[in-house]
Formats: sequence, structure tokens, C-alpha cells
Amino acid sequence: MTRRVPGTGFWVGLAVAAGAAAAGFLHWESVKLDDGLREADGITLEGGVVRVTEKSRTWLTRELDVAYEVGGDAFHWRGSASVGWGGKIALKLDTAKGLGRLIPAMGVQDWADEWLITSSVTGEPKDFTWTVKPFRLEGCAFDGMRLRTNMRTWSFEADGFRCQAPAAGGADGPVVAKMEMLRATGEHYKTLNLKTGAFLLGGVSGKRFALAYGLEPEKPKAKDEGAGVLDDVRRTETVTLEIMNPTSEGSTWDRFAMTSRLTGISDELLRRMRVVSAGAVLGGLTEAQLLVAFSALEDAFMRDGLVWELDEALLARDGNAARMAGRLAYVGPERPGAAPTLGRFTISVPDAMLGEKWKTEAAADGSMRLEGDFWVSSLELTTEHLIANDVVIIF
Repeated sequence: MTRRVPGTGFWVGLAVAAGAAAAGFLHWESVKLDDGLREADGITLEGGVVRVTEKSRTWLTRELDVAYEVGGDAFHWRGSASVGWGGKIALKLDTAKGLGRLIPAMGVQDWADEWLITSSVTGEPKDFTWTVKPFRLEGCAFDGMRLRTNMRTWSFEADGFRCQAPAAGGADGPVVAKMEMLRATGEHYKTLNLKTGAFLLGGVSGKRFALAYGLEPEKPKAKDEGAGVLDDVRRTETVTLEIMNPTSEGSTWDRFAMTSRLTGISDELLRRMRVVSAGAVLGGLTEAQLLVAFSALEDAFMRDGLVWELDEALLARDGNAARMAGRLAYVGPERPGAAPTLGRFTISVPDAMLGEKWKTEAAADGSMRLEGDFWVSSLELTTEHLIANDVVIIF
């Protein structure tokens, strides 16, 4: 039997069928793109409204003006949306229109950024990248930065910055702030891991800075509310900080490290602090906002069970390390007439780290006592005093 080999017509037909299927799929993607843009138009987001205006189109591409309207004006981004076995939206902020003009008005020079959003063939969001090219601001040069997220985790990278203060006569003064690089990664609202290279900020410098931050929900507690019972959801904030070779006011150390936990964080406290943060970003931190923040923290500590646990703070040099641990927590008076307690801490400092004059003064007033090779103190903070080793040192 002779096996029949498909002829040219078969292959041409197959190619036509494949091409038709591909064209049909691309058309479907194009329709989905239009649907998505229509859905985005009019969305309310953080007190503003998103407006999507199509300026021109081809089969697979749409030229866009995307506005975010807030307070009677708007930020405008110009760019395009396209499909082809997946989607891509690329937008750049227009700094010559609407609220975008605030950027050059604030003294920012050479600002150029891009938002890049990609999606799968089914239209599901994949990645978001915000890229900012190098720019300058009031004597500071920023080497560019990038923010990336896949909608679950995120990363931020800054290539460093340098700032100079003006000196007398208009000449450049010494560098007052610089950083070689900054890297941050984490999950939205849950964890943050931040690392830098060498840095100088204000009067503090170091060779490396590392911060790990977490905000996790605690087990809900039942809370009476009228005739029913509601879950009282609280959160715990954890912070781990490390600075290598910190230098300040002429003193250099090998390492500073700290681990702490803030427990009992309520939704009400988070809400009040967000209001203060938003106000600080929009108009600068005012005295009124500071009072709001202080009042929120005071209510949380004294009436709502907020507790700060300092697991350990460590300052090391030449093989020796001073340590501090304890907690801030409001505890009512233990007896009639006594002051409420706000916190208790312990301090331990190696004898080799202290000067003779300091040792003499500490031993004389009893605020520190020598135990073996360490000077130690038990601190108690009340609403009226700071007490060290049962000695009142601040009235």
C-alpha cells in the first residue's frame, strides 16, 4: 500500500486555519481590552475618580489619556494599551498638564517616569513596574528608582542619591546626605525588608542598614457590642533593625541592633494614624497633626491595651556589648496614692565600655550598680517619675 503524502494544498489549508485561529484570538484580546478600558473609566479610588479617554486606535493598540480627578483638578498620564498574546499598558505622567505641573513647581528637575502594566492572555494582571529616571531636587541628585509588583509581593530599588547644602556665598557646602543604594522587598501591608549600602543621613552614618518589618493579625478576641458579640481584631507589629559601623557625634561603634514588638494594634489606631500620615504627605506635618498622633497613641496605650515590647537593643564595640530590654505598657496604680506605671526596662553595660568619671557618678547616686563585669540598672517609668534601681532620677 502506498502512503499518501499530504500535498501543498493541505499545508496551505492548515496555515490558513492556524492564521484564522490566531487572528480570531487577537480579535478576542482586542475586544477584552476595550471592555477593560470601559470598566476602568469612572472607577472611584481613594477619594478620586479615574477617567480613561481614547485618543486614537489601531487593531491591537489604543492611544490613551488616563486622568485621576481629585479636588477639582487631575493628574494626567499619556501612553498606550496594546494586546498580542498578552496585554501591555505603558503610561507616562504629563508634567505640563493639571496636577502634574506641581512636580516642576516644587523644584523637581528632569522628572521622567513610566508605568508599565502587563497581563496574561486571559486578561489577568501579571506585573506592574514604575520606573523613574535620574532627577534633581533642590541640591539633591537621585540616580533613578524602580518599583515592581506581581500583585502579591513587591520590590523597590533606588540607585542612590546625594544631597549638598548651600554654603556662604552660594557655593556648595559639604555633603549632608548620601546613600549608595536602597533595596526593599515584601508583601502588601504585611512585611518589609529594607537594606542599604553606605549612608550618611544628618549626623548619622554607617556602612550598612537593614530593617525587617512585619504587621500580622492576632487571634481575634470576642468583644461585647450591645446585644451581640463582635470580633475585636488586633495586630502585632514586629521590627528588627541593624546598623553596621554606626557613627554619630564623633563616636563610632561596631554594630547597633534592635528587635521589638508592638501588640494590640486596633483598627481605630491604624485609621487615626493614616489620617495623620495622609495630612503630612499632602501639606506637611503640622502641630495639630502631631497632637492628633499623640492623642491616638495615648488612648491606645492607656485605655486600649497597646504594649511595646523591646526584646533587645544592643550597642557593640571592641567585643563588648551594652544591652537594654523591657516593655512600655500602662498598668494602673498598685496601691492607693501610687502613680500608674508606664514601663519597665533593664540595662546592662560592660565595665570596659564606660569611663571612670561616669562610673564614679553612677555608683555615687545608685542609679547603676556593678555586678561582676557589668553595670546594671532596673528602670521604672511612671506618670510622675523615672526611677533607676529605686532611685528617683527625674521628677
